[in-house]
Amino acid sequence: METRTAPQWIRDRETGYGRARQVWLCVNVLWLLGWLVVVLVAARWNAVRFLCAAAWVVIGVLQPWRRARRYGNAARSLNAAIRSYEAGPDQPESALTEADRSAGEALRLKRIRTAPAWIRGRRRRYRLRILLRGPAALVWALLMAAAGWNWPSHRLLAAVAAAAVIVGTGVWALGPAKASRVLSEAIERYEFESASTESELDEAGQRAFEILRGR
Repeated sequence: METRTAPQWIRDRETGYGRARQVWLCVNVLWLLGWLVVVLVAARWNAVRFLCAAAWVVIGVLQPWRRARRYGNAARSLNAAIRSYEAGPDQPESALTEADRSAGEALRLKRIRTAPAWIRGRRRRYRLRILLRGPAALVWALLMAAAGWNWPSHRLLAAVAAAAVIVGTGVWALGPAKASRVLSEAIERYEFESASTESELDEAGQRAFEILRGR
């Protein structure tokens, strides 16, 4: 049986995705090393510590581990499409084009549409709940700590109570955080993947509502 070779353009695309994965993996390693530098090496140099901390935060926002995973998945999907094309003489070249399109959507590089306002507004409200609970817990913890400082005999009790408030608020925020994550994932799929539909947004909204109700 005669074999055939996939077009060069999709091979170049696969190679590019593989190289991008390696780059983001290196950035992830630098992110971890930067934290070690902040904690261990640069403890005595405020300027260096500040620069390392700032870079560490910026790279953390970029989420290199997630980008590396996406580029790795894209490269593997193209590799599978290339192998299938070269092994099967009945495979049309349009299958490669479709695989390339799907891989590009999975990378989340270009938004193809915007999610409805109702689900974006609900996610915003969930995030606001999380943000408001954190400062409230901090204020209560500081008040308890201050009370314990004024009455030395109650310092231990105040410290325990302050820690309990902070931990309790964190547990209290787990529901909104999980619900927000469910909505974010659904919104991301809808805005970047053409195969996603509004019915998936409705299902995500229902799941988020059930999470908040403790089901």
